[in-house]
Amino acid sequence: MVTKLIPSVLELFKFLKSSSCTDLNPLLNPTQNLMPAAKNKRLKVLHVLVDPLPGGMEVMMLNVIKQQHNENVCDNAVAIIMGADEPNSLRSEIEAVASFHNLDCKSFFSRAFYKKFRQLLKAEQPDVVHAWSYDSGLVAGFIARFMHRTKVVWGLHSLGLPSRDDYTALRYYILKTMVGIGSRLIPHRVISCSNSATNAHVKFGYPRKRCVNIANGIDVNRF
Repeated sequence: MVTKLIPSVLELFKFLKSSSCTDLNPLLNPTQNLMPAAKNKRLKVLHVLVDPLPGGMEVMMLNVIKQQHNENVCDNAVAIIMGADEPNSLRSEIEAVASFHNLDCKSFFSRAFYKKFRQLLKAEQPDVVHAWSYDSGLVAGFIARFMHRTKVVWGLHSLGLPSRDDYTALRYYILKTMVGIGSRLIPHRVISCSNSATNAHVKFGYPRKRCVNIANGIDVNRF
């Protein structure tokens, strides 16, 4: 990983852990200290995504938690809802550096997910929940913030929602509306991969002041 990526993410998580999040300025002003006095409790982050199959988002998450594990700076847990035992699953690599939880649900919008995720939050007691997809952000983020008073981060990895061709016109409109409204109520911060991604999401409701741009970067040892 490019060296600036992980420290930036880690600083954001530490800031959220030790802050009331009522003041947005420290994250917007790089001259201010992002990390108030650390608490005794070690930082723990719970990552939530659909599956552990090797897509760009999933590999990025794996790289983040691998480096944090190798540098012994953060405890991570990963929760997925399907695909844990697929042939090309990243499960074994994730389990080497984080606790792994297969919630085995058909959807984030299900009673089973609601029940299992609340149990997981009680067991893991994370400082931050990092939702890597739109649907996990809406549901897991809502549960974490409003039912367990846990800090929530959303992630942006593209210029917009999944292709309109993947949904009916009505379902696409409903999802886009829910995400736009939810972005103003649920996440304490939104990690965006670029200015372009931030600008595209601001157009359908994301609050720019909550977005923090952290580039994906390139592993110069591989490419």
